[in-house]
Amino acid sequence: MHPALWKLYRLYARAKLRRMLRGVKTVRGAAVACFVLLMFSFLIVPSVVQAFGVERADATMVRANLSLVLLAICLLNLITSSAEKAIVFTMPEVEFLFPGPFNRRELLVFKLLSVASGAAFMALLFATIFLKWAALWIAAFVGIYLTLMFIQLLNMTLALAVQWLGEMSYNRIRRLSLLTIVGLAAWALWQTTIAGATDYVAVLSGFRDSWAGQIVLAPFDVFSWTITSQSIWPELLGWALLAVCIDVLLVTAVLRLDANFLEAAVIASQKRYEAIQRAKGGGMMTVGRRFTSRWRVPSFPWLGGAGPVARRQTIHLLRGSLRFLMILGLVAVGVLPALFATSGPERHLFPTVIGLLAWLNFFMVSTMPFGFRGDLDHMEWLKIVPLKPLAIVVGEIAPVILLLSALDVTVLGALYGLEESSRLAASIALVLTLPTVCMLVATESLLFLLFPCRMAVGQPMDLQSFGRKMILVLLSMLVFALCGGVAAGLGAIAYVLAGQSQFAFAVVTVAALALLSIALLLTVAWAFRRFDVSLDIPV
Repeated sequence: MHPALWKLYRLYARAKLRRMLRGVKTVRGAAVACFVLLMFSFLIVPSVVQAFGVERADATMVRANLSLVLLAICLLNLITSSAEKAIVFTMPEVEFLFPGPFNRRELLVFKLLSVASGAAFMALLFATIFLKWAALWIAAFVGIYLTLMFIQLLNMTLALAVQWLGEMSYNRIRRLSLLTIVGLAAWALWQTTIAGATDYVAVLSGFRDSWAGQIVLAPFDVFSWTITSQSIWPELLGWALLAVCIDVLLVTAVLRLDANFLEAAVIASQKRYEAIQRAKGGGMMTVGRRFTSRWRVPSFPWLGGAGPVARRQTIHLLRGSLRFLMILGLVAVGVLPALFATSGPERHLFPTVIGLLAWLNFFMVSTMPFGFRGDLDHMEWLKIVPLKPLAIVVGEIAPVILLLSALDVTVLGALYGLEESSRLAASIALVLTLPTVCMLVATESLLFLLFPCRMAVGQPMDLQSFGRKMILVLLSMLVFALCGGVAAGLGAIAYVLAGQSQFAFAVVTVAALALLSIALLLTVAWAFRRFDVSLDIPV
């Protein structure tokens, strides 16, 4: 590689370090940085303590589930990839490196080095967090690092194959690949069903044991065995060497496929830059619009003006959340076996599912550009619309509430049918879903209107913006926990007074959550009324 690119790579590393430490010299910046480190310690330290204090997870089950997760990720990349994809550079790199004295292969190696350094940091974090599911930390780090490189290199190989094959031939090959994988998986599942397996875990075990399943999962088993190696020699070194060989083959394919990708890279980089700018402005980073633009959403009732606003938000949700929902569905292929593996005669699946649903709801509400967060640069239009603030608030957040409630009801309904011992708890959770989600979305909307901030897209190492976001998320969780605690306390009082009646607990809790949600909606309307476009919209 050209010496100038090596120097630029070192300057990039120094710039990332400065970005992490930016603002620490001030008192407020140092406080935010300390808060971020404290939150990371809460995430990492319990994982390490639990890993050394309890028995490690079964390596066989981890390997099986991890292979399915990797298969789901690769299928997602294959399904969502298109002929417009290319290796993405930043706009300054396009402006200064492409006209420079560098050939295509040197630019590819430069990009591979950037990917490798980022994968090392992520592997260091994930290996520590998921130490409970690995016997050796070094095995987890090496395996996760090689796995991340495998996924990145596979994406690069697909992107370069698009340019080499062309759009029409690529679409044919992609369809053929999908049909081959789906056909093998369907054949394996059919053979498993004929053998009499009806339980979810038994079906997946039969899929793995079939010859078709072994063919499909063979490349991914190498990485799962590397992560869960029980000893450095011969397991870790042997499986890591095989994983390195797979990555080296992909690197060779990337370098061999370095057809004239520069023009496509310029177009893809420009599209990514525009998408990041839209996301910073609160706009949807829409994916899947090609498929959903033909959908027609019918007109909603007027409802005091809330109907048309809700219809507009519904269109944004349909065009902006398709890939996210696909990710949830495909990752569930690997996550559900792990959830069922944790259940047994003395353990129930319900607490784990509730915890995952709570995390998912908080994640979507606090990070996805829904509601007012997606309309940050359109607030002046919402302010001049001749509608009451409460109608605008209801129209902005109602589609988000319905989307999250539908996801929660689907998962809880599946849990109700699969685990008989948790049907009563699942029934209560189903009743509480709508008011709980309404209160959560209203709380986040209130805090966003009081403390508006743009999404820090493309700056994962910025501790200051990340810290401010975490403070807002923590504040939202505290407000939500306070309101939920009040509702649960009233429900507990009704439970005792009614002679330990669970029906009384559910009715009083739902009523309390509904009243608190209405109060929060009125508060959000007040916050929208006081929102000053000239002062409150961040730069």
